[in-house]
Amino acid sequence: MKQFILLGSLAFLTACNYSTKGNWSESDREKAAKALEKFNVHVEEFGEEVKLNYVDCFVGKLENKYENFEEAQKDEFGMQMASSDCLKYVVRSIYKKSFSKK
Repeated sequence: MKQFILLGSLAFLTACNYSTKGNWSESDREKAAKALEKFNVHVEEFGEEVKLNYVDCFVGKLENKYENFEEAQKDEFGMQMASSDCLKYVVRSIYKKSFSKK
């Protein structure tokens, strides 16, 4: 019984910081969000909501394509494409909002 509890506890603790495709650890998600700084995109000028949408889009694209952040980092072009796609997404959403208010 003690072995079962020990193994269960070990499995739980290991799973807390383990990433898989579509289900990254919080640590990997934070690293991906921080990686956006190197693309020098300043969406925060459009407000906090736009910035959060951009970051969520970017992290989500990477999370759904790669097993973990380390794997994503190896694909610089893939990260650039995700950034570009998400920038287009937030620009379209700003554009749509600006015309829906009229």
